[in-house]
Amino acid sequence: MIIRTKTLHTCAHCGKEFRRANRKNDPPKFCALACSNAYKTVQPSRCHPDKPNHALGLCISCYYRRYNTTLRDDPSKYRRELRLRKEYGITQVQWDKMYEVQEGKCSICLGRLHKFRGIGGHRAAAVDHDHGPSKRVRGLVCHVCNRSRVGKNTVETAKRLLAYLLLDFDGRNL
Repeated sequence: MIIRTKTLHTCAHCGKEFRRANRKNDPPKFCALACSNAYKTVQPSRCHPDKPNHALGLCISCYYRRYNTTLRDDPSKYRRELRLRKEYGITQVQWDKMYEVQEGKCSICLGRLHKFRGIGGHRAAAVDHDHGPSKRVRGLVCHVCNRSRVGKNTVETAKRLLAYLLLDFDGRNL
């Protein structure tokens, strides 16, 4: 017959001895959740010492007022700006300049490009970029050209396509 004894642990906050309720490998430090929450030290913020620190030494209201104005004003524009920066290394201002340089036309099919949140619910023009190590941004293209005309081609396939289109072959003469 095996007799199991429960070991007693001492709470780091209040000093009471308690038995362990769960069977995890780590020894518990606090007798209850209330002691664990009370043990955590909260740093006061620089802006309002009576409020706890949220981030960068500021309380939560001052932090969001100072750093996240775009998130508060228009979350979708904020997310778009983050995505453009993360995926392509450009800003919304650079995207708008490319749009103006291309006169609102697709570089490949010369069709009309649409801006972000444009009229009619059309997709915004896609940023055409090199997927290789250079990550070069080539310009803006429409959705169809991005998915089929450029997206599935390489330099080699484009050369073969050009050679194929320039052939003088006529199947009617066979």
